[in-house]
Amino acid sequence: MIISLYANINICLLKNVKNNDLEIISLQMIHLINVKLKIKNQNYLIWNIFIIFRFWIIQIDYQRMKLKR
Repeated sequence: MIISLYANINICLLKNVKNNDLEIISLQMIHLINVKLKIKNQNYLIWNIFIIFRFWIIQIDYQRMKLKR
């Protein structure tokens, strides 16, 4: 499930999504994962940090791609 969410994000990146849109998408994804996994323990925080970090890396990669064009 989580892999498919990342795949969706990567597809969005390929369609030249603006940074603001990316942040909104990442927040939606975090919410989606929280709802799907229904995490009520400490893992909740770990997952959010992991996901935010992952999107931060994706954003950096996206900026690099834009600069190379």
